[in-house]
This record gives sequence, C-alpha cells and structure tokens, in this order.
Amino acid sequence: MKKLSEDLGRSSFFSSLLLIFVCLNGSQCSGPPMPNQNPESSELNPMRTKQEIILDLNHSNSVLRRQAVLDCMEEVMPECLSELRKLITKDSDPGVRSVAAVALGEYKDTSSLGKILALKQDSSIYPETLLDALTRLGAKEAGPSILEYLNSPNHTIRLLTVEAFRVLQAKEMAPAILKLALKNEDSDKHKTYAMALGVLEYKPSEDYLIQLVETEENGPTKAAALLALGKIKSIKSSSLLLEYLKSDYPKGRENAFFSLKNILDPKIMNSLLSIWENNDRELRYLSANIVASYPAKNHITRIRNILKQRNPNTLGPASLVLGEWKDLPSRKYIETYLLDTKSPDREELARALGWIGSKDSEPSLWKVLSETEGNARYGAAWALGFAGSEQSVPYLIEASKSKDKRLASLAIESLGSLKSPISLEALLEASKDENLAPYAITALAQIPNDLPRLALEKMATSGQTIQSKLAIEALGQRGDKQSIPILKELSTSNQAEIRKMAKFALRTIDKSTDK
Repeated sequence: MKKLSEDLGRSSFFSSLLLIFVCLNGSQCSGPPMPNQNPESSELNPMRTKQEIILDLNHSNSVLRRQAVLDCMEEVMPECLSELRKLITKDSDPGVRSVAAVALGEYKDTSSLGKILALKQDSSIYPETLLDALTRLGAKEAGPSILEYLNSPNHTIRLLTVEAFRVLQAKEMAPAILKLALKNEDSDKHKTYAMALGVLEYKPSEDYLIQLVETEENGPTKAAALLALGKIKSIKSSSLLLEYLKSDYPKGRENAFFSLKNILDPKIMNSLLSIWENNDRELRYLSANIVASYPAKNHITRIRNILKQRNPNTLGPASLVLGEWKDLPSRKYIETYLLDTKSPDREELARALGWIGSKDSEPSLWKVLSETEGNARYGAAWALGFAGSEQSVPYLIEASKSKDKRLASLAIESLGSLKSPISLEALLEASKDENLAPYAITALAQIPNDLPRLALEKMATSGQTIQSKLAIEALGQRGDKQSIPILKELSTSNQAEIRKMAKFALRTIDKSTDK
C-alpha cells in the first residue's frame, strides 16, 4: 500500500490530460449537463468522503462515474481497484472505460494489462488513451501491441508511441522498428522511427540514422537522427556530428552537442580544442562543455597549459573545464585572472571557482561580488553557494537586496545552499517580492530549524496565492512531520489547486520519513 501511494504523485497534469481524453471519448463533454444531471462539483464539496467516491463509481450518471475515477487517483485509493477493473470492461460509457484504463495504468495494476490491450479493438476508444494507459502501466509486454502506431498517419499518436517505448524500454522491439523504418518512405515518419530507435539505444540502427543525417533536409527528421546517434553512442558518426556542431543549423548544433557529450570519442579531442580559437562564443562553450565530460586524467595537463596562455578566446572555456574537473592546482591562476577586470568571460571564471569549491577562494569572490557593475558578480554570487562558508552569508545577504533581479536571485539561491539561519530575515523579506519569491521560499526550505518551518507554515496559510503555493511545495520538500497538521488543514481547502498541492506535500513527507 505504501509503495502504491509513493508511485502516484502526478495530480494536476494527469487530471487535465484525463479530462481531455474523457471529453474526446464521451458525448457528455460536448456541452454542460442538463440541470437535473449536473454532478455535485468537487470544487463545492471538498470534504467528499472516500466511501462517497467509491459509491459514485457505480452511479447512474456517467459524468459522476468519471469524476469518481479521477477522485480515486486524486485521493490515492487502492480500494477503488476492484471497481476500476469492472468499469474498464463493463461500463456502457466509453469515457468511463477510457478514464478507468488510464487509472489502472496509473495504479500500475499489471493484472489489468489484458483488459487495457482489449480496448484496442474498441472503436470508441482513442489510441491516445490506450497509449497513455500503457505508458503509465509500464509493462513492456505491451510493446508488440503498440508497434503499428509508429506507422500511424497521426503525428501525435506516433510521438506518444515513441514515449511509450521509452518508458517501457521494450528493447526487444527495436529490430522490428528498424525493419519498418527501412521500408518507410515518409520523411515525417522517419523522424519518429529515429526517435524510437534512439530511446531504445539500438546500435544496429547506426547506418540508417547516418543516412538520414546525410540525405534529409535541415529539419525535424535530421535533428531527431542527430540526437539518436548520441543515444546509441555511435563513434562512427563523431566526425559527422562535429560538422553539425560547427554548422549554422541551430537544432543540428544543439543535438550534435548532446550526442557528442554522450559518445565522448577520444579521437576528436584535437578538433574540439581547436574550436576554442573560434570567434563564435557559443560554439567555444559548447565545445568546452563536451570536453568537460571527458575523463580529466587523460587531458588535464593540456588544458592547464591552455589556461596559462591566457588567450582571450580560450581562457573562459579552459576555466570551465578545469572547474568542472575540480582541478585545485588551477585555482590560483583562475583567481588571478578573475580579479583582473580586463579579463574576458569573468562570470565563467567565477563559476569555475565555484565548481572547484575551495573556501580559499572566498575573499576573491567577495571582492568580485561587491563590484558595482558587470556580469562577474553573477558568477561570484553563484560560486559562493558551492565555495562559500558562514563568512560569505553577509555578502550574499547584501547582494540579495540588489535591484538587479538576476544578481539578487543568484545570491538568494546561494543563501539556500549555505543553509544559514542568519539569512532567515533577508529571505523572508525577499519572499514578499513576487519575482524573488520562488528563490527565497525554496531557500527557506533548505534551512534546517524550526523558525523557517514556522515561517513557511504561516506563508502557506496566508491566502497570498503565489506565496501560499510555493510555501506548501517547500513544506513538502522539507519533509518535516511537524508540518503535517497544517498541510492536512490545507488539504480540505475550497481551492482545488491548494488541496492538490497540500495532498502531494503530505505524500512527499510520508515518502521521505518512510526511508
């Protein structure tokens, strides 16, 4: 029972999606119900009992039956399972059968796999509903039954099928998918075949994917193939991907970047480093991020030497790489370059010190943070969240009051990382600003004592929409059982979203304290 409760986390998103499917499948969503059929709204009756919900699963009004199924998921009620298993096959309303299928999928009721698959023969049930239910169920045995949807003329159905294969990880279906792909002549379908082969990491599809990159026009199909080559770790395609990394085709550049980070072909290191001399700043940093993903021991001496050359184009990328590699011997060089206001890319230099994480960098970062202008302050504010100590808190508090919202938000995030009670007053003040509230309330949640908890509980019940929602979420993240009474009270709110958030927070606390 506890495991099932943990698995059911999604509320507002899946409820909205279910309502869409119910309306697609059921005639009663075409307009408002007649007055004598109008179901009692859960908005007006938030105190509806579990027994009432279970009774409504057999109500004569199909709208109430659908709502009851949704409520079974919203309230996490495993006691609904036996009725749901009946509704999926016996209910006369296709909307009820649809929502019951998705509910059984959400409950991971693998014993209902056959019943869900049987809906494929029901012409009143949309493929989207079936795919959603099977994706939630997560039973890879469903793979053969959904294969044909990859050839659907409906683009949305094909995408949902790709997502289903990703979740199910039905890798035994990959050969059949490649066989269909090789017979296909539709460019748009090639896109979804490439996506499916990528998410299933099917290496034998390498030549097919390379051919798509070489023959398709710049567009979604080529982009999908570029990304899939990374997922199958195609070393054979490294040089081709490098060409697209350097190209002017934005999506090609982006997907080639992700693929090269996955593949990490050692033979292209020289080519990646040569890019650092390029005048295209975005390209230099894409290359640097790829290099940073390689094992440090094989290349660290070379990157240190590049750093020491202090070339304007290579200084930032080299610092980024050495920072992510946490190369302590490079710290003093990076600090020296950072404190020189004429150095390029000072924000990245400061961030590199954060990655290295040495408290010895604090004085340099304080100095940069105290500058009156320039982007280097942003890097310093961020870095102190990793390299800072209690001594950094006053500097960050001062920065959190800045009229520069980016600087203030970064400083607030770092205050959260440092978890210092000294920052409580500043964070409470920042939470009053709607632009800063998400950062400040998240930071408050990270401070481990009763004062932040009490402040968040007060905020959660304040009635201020933005702050209340953020505080409820933060209380869930804290996982403190002492907040349960407040959250239980909020779970009976007359505002549907507040109820849902409070219930989710309670489940989160239950999960965290059960570990």
